[in-house]
Amino acid sequence: MFKIKNIGLFVGLLCWLNLASAQQMLSFPLPEEGISIQNYVQWQGVERSSVFDPIGFKGLFSIPNSASLSTPIQQVWLRMVIRNTVAKDTFINAFFEQSIWDISAFRSKQGALKEIAKAGFRTDPNQLAYRGNEQLLQITLRAAQTDTVYIYLRVLEGASIKRPFPKVYSGNFIPANAYKQQFLTKEPGRWFAFFIAGISLFIAIFTAFKSLVNGWEKANLYCALMFFSNFIDCLNQTHALQLLPFGQMPLRFGLWINELTPILMLLLYREFLNTRKERPWLYWLMSIGISLLFLTIVLDVAFTHLFHNLVLAKKAESGFETIMLVHQGILPFAFLPYLRHPIYRYAAWSSWVLLLAFVLFLLVIRGGWELPFQIWFQPIYLLFIAITLDGVLFSMALTQRDRQIALDKVRLEQQSTASELKALRAQMNPHFIFNCLNSIKSFTLNKDSASASLYLTKFSRLIRQVLENSSSEKITLSNELSTLQLYLEMEKLRVGDKFDYEILLDPDVEAEFIEVPPMLIQPYAENAIWHGILHKTEKGKVSIVIQQTDDTLVIRVVDDGVGRKKAAELKSRSGAKHKSFGMQITAERLSIIKQLYGIEASLHFEDLFDRNGFGIGTKVTLTLPL
Repeated sequence: MFKIKNIGLFVGLLCWLNLASAQQMLSFPLPEEGISIQNYVQWQGVERSSVFDPIGFKGLFSIPNSASLSTPIQQVWLRMVIRNTVAKDTFINAFFEQSIWDISAFRSKQGALKEIAKAGFRTDPNQLAYRGNEQLLQITLRAAQTDTVYIYLRVLEGASIKRPFPKVYSGNFIPANAYKQQFLTKEPGRWFAFFIAGISLFIAIFTAFKSLVNGWEKANLYCALMFFSNFIDCLNQTHALQLLPFGQMPLRFGLWINELTPILMLLLYREFLNTRKERPWLYWLMSIGISLLFLTIVLDVAFTHLFHNLVLAKKAESGFETIMLVHQGILPFAFLPYLRHPIYRYAAWSSWVLLLAFVLFLLVIRGGWELPFQIWFQPIYLLFIAITLDGVLFSMALTQRDRQIALDKVRLEQQSTASELKALRAQMNPHFIFNCLNSIKSFTLNKDSASASLYLTKFSRLIRQVLENSSSEKITLSNELSTLQLYLEMEKLRVGDKFDYEILLDPDVEAEFIEVPPMLIQPYAENAIWHGILHKTEKGKVSIVIQQTDDTLVIRVVDDGVGRKKAAELKSRSGAKHKSFGMQITAERLSIIKQLYGIEASLHFEDLFDRNGFGIGTKVTLTLPL
């Protein structure tokens, strides 16, 4: 079952098409409505006139079947003779399918044209008949009168009017509740622009924060400025900026906001790809392009606002488009070597996205192409989509680059730390060898050739193991204990059998599979002998106990010497200068191992006392996570 308003639209369409063959009275949308439109007249002029007589309408202009002009023009005057036979005031809605910059309706009064209605893209939202739709012009009709209404259409230079003839609907069939269904055709585009603006603002804030954290790093800063420019441009397309206190300023200067975006994008490409060092010719190409684009913007603004020469301003805009097209055509091919780069490939992909969008944009606004959903999808949205995709790609690229920089920094720190650890191991080996040579020297001076020979034999075996382990960051625990046992036997020979030792390895410890830093236990055993046991008159003992609890290896070095406090007092009295370089170096090694491998090794010293409070030894506990 057809609704009355649908029948009206159908009858109106038939009557409209009927004008293609003959200039007849156009009744719209229903005869009983009492509204009829007699004719359309068009006039092409250079300047808009406020006086009716000099306009000089020439002839009648019938609506063609295609409802389009065969030769698109920039300015069009329409004359509509509208008769209202109803004894009450009413109105009609004229809907223009093409987005037009300026739409004004006039009545002739005392030889002059008086504006009665406005629409068009440049119109303040508060002046629109239906807020949110710039393509709908509402014309009031006086009761039982015939009106002649003049409609002026204008687009910017370089654009053209191809569909100047509106679809006309009776206001009686457009109540407020039906408006949303019939005339909010541009609302999807408005919400789409808001959506793109939101994404652009988010990326702008995110990259600006990253730039700030990294000391105003340029690539992130250019990315932030580019998307802030895109954010402002999107809002300008929705007229949202006009609601702010500065009024019409966005309408005057908003056209150049979107021209800043490609300049910032070239700056981003140039900085992100490090072209100054890696590809100087590409750096100079983009630098020249940036300078020329900026010059064309300055010329465009100057010719428009200072010299009021729209012809030269249009040439400046054409120059901007040409420079941009040249760069957009060259850069994707110049970026081909980056397609396999783990980071730069995102910039290469973005250049192809921009090229496709920019070519489609030019084909639509210059080549006459029509897009699907063009009734709400403006051509500039193509660039918005491309820039948004670029934002996603560049955010991924910048994040990946920052992550790579962080990884390289960590790698360099690890290499530095590893070099420092290797240097400490190099210090450890000469220190140990020096002590062994001192022992051999002692045997030789005492003419104890048998002990010297035995010591040299053990020393040769020990030095071979030490040299084998010196190039390794980690060795097996069994290898470490074998080296430690040789060392203890040599020390026992050196000090004249003044101590015994034992190495107690828990059966649950798999010494062949557990790895530890080389020469880890030896410095603590050495300290137990020289600073604990040798201060005793009787024979001492050193115990090395190795256990495993869950994922932790616990190594204890226990001696029954005089204790650390007594050893310090004896050292102070004697003025001895012996210093445990081995323990100092080992402590530094443990600290570096923590930085390098994240192994949280702990070291604990405990003084042992008898019931009377006298020192009876020291226990060192070394804990290593496995």
